[in-house]
Amino acid sequence: MKRELRVPAKTFLIGEYLALRGGPAVVLGTRPTFQFQWSVGSSERSGFHPESPAGRWSNGRGGSARVTGGRVGFGSSTAEFLGVWVAQRAERLSLQGGHRWVQAVDGDFEGRVVAAWPERNADSLASWLELLSDYRSVAPRASGADLLAQAVGGVAIWDERKAVLQRLPWRMRELKFSIFATGNKLATHLHLESLNLDAVESLRPWAEDAIAGLEAGDADRLVASIRGCARELEALGLVTDQTIEHLRALDEIPGVRAAKGCGAMGADAVLVLHDAEVEDELRRVASQRGLEFVASEQDLVESNLEFET
Repeated sequence: MKRELRVPAKTFLIGEYLALRGGPAVVLGTRPTFQFQWSVGSSERSGFHPESPAGRWSNGRGGSARVTGGRVGFGSSTAEFLGVWVAQRAERLSLQGGHRWVQAVDGDFEGRVVAAWPERNADSLASWLELLSDYRSVAPRASGADLLAQAVGGVAIWDERKAVLQRLPWRMRELKFSIFATGNKLATHLHLESLNLDAVESLRPWAEDAIAGLEAGDADRLVASIRGCARELEALGLVTDQTIEHLRALDEIPGVRAAKGCGAMGADAVLVLHDAEVEDELRRVASQRGLEFVASEQDLVESNLEFET
C-alpha cells in the first residue's frame, strides 16, 4: 500500500524572529506543495541526508520514502521531517484511521483547537505538542513554528506560550497577498548565532495586532501591522539591503498596501499585501526586479494524508 502526505510550502507572514521565543507567529501554507510518498512494509532505506532532521529522526530508515514537488527554501526540510514522522506513526494505520486523521486536522479551526496526528502503529491520536517535542529532539535550535504551520496549512497561527495552534481562512476579499521568491539564500544558522533575541521583543505588538486583524477580518489593521513590522525589522538591522530595495520599489506601486521581507533577514521572499486591480502591474515590476511569483491567497492549502491501495 502506498501513502502520500501533501505538505504546503511555508512563508512567514509575521513573527519569524518571535517564533524563536515561542511566538506568536503567522505562517502561510500554500502551493506548490511537497508530496511525501512512502510504501508500507518496504525494507528500503530513506534517501534523506543523515544530518537533516528527517535523516536524524529516521536513522536511515524510511520505507522507500521520497519527497517531490514543493520549492527549496519554502519548507522542504520540515516537510521531509513531517513526512517521516507521520510515516512511522501511520505504518499500520487503517484507511478508516487515516480518514480520522484528516478530519482531526481539517476540523473547526475557527476556534483554538488542538490538532492531532496518528499515534505510532495505532489508530489513536497524538497532539502537536508531541510533534514539536520530537522535532526539537533532532533540531534543538529550531522554533518548530514552520513545521506546525505546514502540518495544518492555510493561515496558521502559532503561539507556544498560549499553547495555540490555529488555522484561519483568508477572510479579507478586498485584500490580496502575493509571495515572491528573491533567489537569495542566507546562512540562517550563522545569522541566528549572533542574533540578540531580547531585541526582537519590539516586534511582538505588531504580531499580536496582525493576528487580531486576521481573526476579525480587518484588512486595515492587518496592513498597519505588517507595515509597522517591516519598519521595525529594518530599524533592527534585520533586513538585507537587497530586500530593502525590493520593498521600496514595490511599495511605490499604487494599490500596494504593505510589503515585507520574509524569513531570516527578509532574504528568502517578499510578501506584498495589495488591492486586486494592481496584481498585473505588481507581477510585472517584480519580474523586472528578478523576483519570481510563488503564491497568492488563492493558493492557500491544507495538509492532507492520502491512501493508495
